Amino acid sequence: MTDSTITTDISVDAVDTQLVANDVTYDYEGSPVLRNINLTLSAGDVLGLVGDNGAGKSTLLWLLSGLGKPRMGKVTHQGTRALGSQELSAPFDATGQMLVAEALGPSRRRLAALEQAAEVMAAATTEEAIAEADEAYSEALSKVTAHDDWNAERNAEVVLDQLGLNVESQNQPLLSKKVVEFSGGQRARLGLALTFIRKPEILLLDEPTNHLDERGRQLVIKTIQDHAGIVVLATHDRDFLDATCTHIGDIIIGRPGLGIFRGNYSDYDRHRKHERQLWEHQWRTEEHERERLADTIETGARQVSPGRKMQDRNKMAYDRAGGRVERQIARRVRHARQRLNKLEEDGVPKPPALLGFNAPLTKPPSGKRVAAGDEEDFHIKLRNVTIPKRLFVGSITIRPGQKVIITGPNGAGKTTLLHAITGQIPVESGEVRIGQGARVAMLEQEQTWEDPTKTPLELYNLVSTPESLDFEELGLLNERDSARPVGKLSGGQQRRVALALIVANPPEVLLLDEPTNHLSVDLIEEVEEAIAMSEGTVVIVTHDRRMIESLECRHLVVQEGEVDELPPGQLPDFEN
Repeated sequence: MTDSTITTDISVDAVDTQLVANDVTYDYEGSPVLRNINLTLSAGDVLGLVGDNGAGKSTLLWLLSGLGKPRMGKVTHQGTRALGSQELSAPFDATGQMLVAEALGPSRRRLAALEQAAEVMAAATTEEAIAEADEAYSEALSKVTAHDDWNAERNAEVVLDQLGLNVESQNQPLLSKKVVEFSGGQRARLGLALTFIRKPEILLLDEPTNHLDERGRQLVIKTIQDHAGIVVLATHDRDFLDATCTHIGDIIIGRPGLGIFRGNYSDYDRHRKHERQLWEHQWRTEEHERERLADTIETGARQVSPGRKMQDRNKMAYDRAGGRVERQIARRVRHARQRLNKLEEDGVPKPPALLGFNAPLTKPPSGKRVAAGDEEDFHIKLRNVTIPKRLFVGSITIRPGQKVIITGPNGAGKTTLLHAITGQIPVESGEVRIGQGARVAMLEQEQTWEDPTKTPLELYNLVSTPESLDFEELGLLNERDSARPVGKLSGGQQRRVALALIVANPPEVLLLDEPTNHLSVDLIEEVEEAIAMSEGTVVIVTHDRRMIESLECRHLVVQEGEVDELPPGQLPDFEN
């Protein structure tokens, strides 16, 4: 950014890297998404985009990458760009290995160009040819050095390994399979790996920590910290923003422009809460002034109206002073109108309503409660559960009202454990029981819709009960997005809809698979509070360190297909 003071040892190519947005405006299906976005980034800048779900963060990254064109304004850049998006786009028959080879293509071409330049230089005989060949070789060498192309193959292996992609899947290497066979998390991690392998000067990352375990998360943090060029990222991960960002850019629905704050997320969070208070105070002050001026105008109009009454004994005074009084009133009314017009034109806009979450996640345990410690005092019980080649669970009993967090590396079997509890994955042997007449619901990592043309409000009405809150009372979506087809909503908005469908009729047992993925930071904090206050049983699979540290829970760790429980009060080892 223009005010950045970041100092980094960077290559010659990275020094000149720049990304500029001038008055960028974009509409989606006739509805405004982004308005008058202005941005100037240079080498060393790491900009974290924050804002509510549906505010336009992913759209802005898409426009900055050049994959999309703004309706107005323009994006200019110097340096190569690569977008690591939430959705990996690939040919239907492409394998992971094919995509990795394609991502390594620029490095291999630069190395080939350097080798060719060396051959030309060795064959040059005249002074002019030697000088020309030497210049071409120096340029090719500079490019290879800037991108560390000699180590590209080894670095690619490290990235793939750290992101959990160099693994066996059903007795064959995962990367040898077609990408359409990958899970949603595997596709997201592959897309991120390909972005890093390409080594662009401008890194654009959309929710890069979704689907990552701590090992992968640390790789992304180090990659960003070591990156010599520009990084723009959108994420919900508060600790990640603090660890990587030099600036925070907030997009507020309905507000033109991009608010830029110099510093990390924690500094920004304090600043924006203070700014919101000032904004609300100024708007309320101006609203009171508008009401006072409107009252002045209305009262003045009545006082000077032709039909106003006059007492007979006041006739002389009326005749003598009436004209002067009316002129004073008229001036006061005229001044009030001028002031009101100016407020309407130049006053601060009304702060948009803050979306949030206002509902219980679970019901308290239903039916006749058995005594604590009784054989039937459980909501979930697993005994010697075996899912071949995926998971073994010796003995787990989760009591009514308990909160349990499950952690572990990618591919260890955390989601498999949740699906075994819900019955979505059959077990080969052992016992899975749901006790005390409890009903189980699960928030999946990825949302699928039987009919994506239905609106969130229609879907909610299908599952709600007479006891359910009205959809707008939940505070999860604004009125406009509640009436849009669910398939047209952003990933974060779809996650909000899935959450709404659960709380329409809260279960006694709620399973949450990576609940912080795709949600805005504000909503994450409200969900954390709702979990802590929940009367029912909640089981959470998460990599979100701040959520893990903030909740008082039992901790299960899944590693290498087995489940262990940590001693009370002990947190997972975040470094492993």
